[in-house]
Amino acid sequence: MLVPQLAVEAWRDRKNRMTVLPIKGTNVSRRVRLVFRRGEPRHKAMNVLAQTLRASLPACVTVAP
Repeated sequence: MLVPQLAVEAWRDRKNRMTVLPIKGTNVSRRVRLVFRRGEPRHKAMNVLAQTLRASLPACVTVAP
């Protein structure tokens, strides 16, 4: 099973029988985006959501420019 690092970090606290092996390679990544329309009436709320998500990321996740 292929599982994102973020999920693995959450599962570590559960005492289950799981072996985690990193994917070998230098260009291994995954991109997650928050996308909304330019004319979105909740534009300010979406920006606050984006800032909140960035601020709550664990150390294993990096934010692309």
